[in-house]
Amino acid sequence: DHLSIKVINMRKIKPIDFEKLKKEIGQIEKVVTIEDNVIIGGFGSLISQYFNNDFKVLNLGFKDQFIEHGETEALFNKHGLSKEGIYNQIKGFLE
Repeated sequence: DHLSIKVINMRKIKPIDFEKLKKEIGQIEKVVTIEDNVIIGGFGSLISQYFNNDFKVLNLGFKDQFIEHGETEALFNKHGLSKEGIYNQIKGFLE
């Protein structure tokens, strides 16, 4: 199987030039957003809302719940945002 992957680094979430972003995304069927913040109200939410049914979206980030304080690595591991956690979630999404 051949995978074609494109990475777009969004340095800020607002204002988003949705038309430019749509050109960047092109005819992609699946999009993954990753953020080190709460998903709701973040970049992934904006993408899901704006593009609605244009493609399937997997939003990775913290769920809308209390996130305890701690070391970044430990928190990422606990909430599935470590390298391995992200890999496994994306792998499942693409299957």
